[in-house]
Amino acid sequence: MAWYTVWIVLWDDVVEDSIFPNSVGSSHDSRIEWLHEQGLKYVQYELGLSGETEAVPPPTQICGLFKHCADALRAECTMPERQRLYNELKYYMDCCKAEQKQIKSGALPSLDTYWDHRFGSSTVNTYSALGE
Repeated sequence: MAWYTVWIVLWDDVVEDSIFPNSVGSSHDSRIEWLHEQGLKYVQYELGLSGETEAVPPPTQICGLFKHCADALRAECTMPERQRLYNELKYYMDCCKAEQKQIKSGALPSLDTYWDHRFGSSTVNTYSALGE
């Protein structure tokens, strides 16, 4: 649980502090998109849900922390439980991505959009999925 908590707290901060491959580009939006896509692939692989036979590398060192908790989750959780957690993690990561883009744009979101992103990036759903 400690590794999971460290990983999830740091996830939405990683965009500003990460070193990205040259192929990603230098724009904030391209970095957010790349990290989001690669992070989801990595989390899905580590949860044993991707069907990949070759290891999927973490996009950043911080994202690599997920492996420590995923090992235990694969051993202790059923496939449907891991899929539920992945779905909640995807929602969380989607909301973090949307918040990052919103901040960078400088435009104010609607109240409904703000609350949806804020709730999603609060990790409440991910911890509920873990609790099950």
